[in-house]
Amino acid sequence: GIEQLVFMGVNASGCVRSTVKSALREGYSIATSPEVISDPLFGFEDENIIREYESLGKVFERTFDLQHYLFSR
Repeated sequence: GIEQLVFMGVNASGCVRSTVKSALREGYSIATSPEVISDPLFGFEDENIIREYESLGKVFERTFDLQHYLFSR
């Protein structure tokens, strides 16, 4: 079955965060990259957002690293 979800979106501090937390409650692990997620108010470069996402799952600096991780499993 599906065990891990990859998140992309344009509202890292709102909709994406809410969906990530729901996925974690359901037992999924999560992964993302700053190259595929953003926030209209803060951008993904905001340290608080990055720190929160890192505490929730895997955050890869580049999409290439994310792809490599997913396909090497």
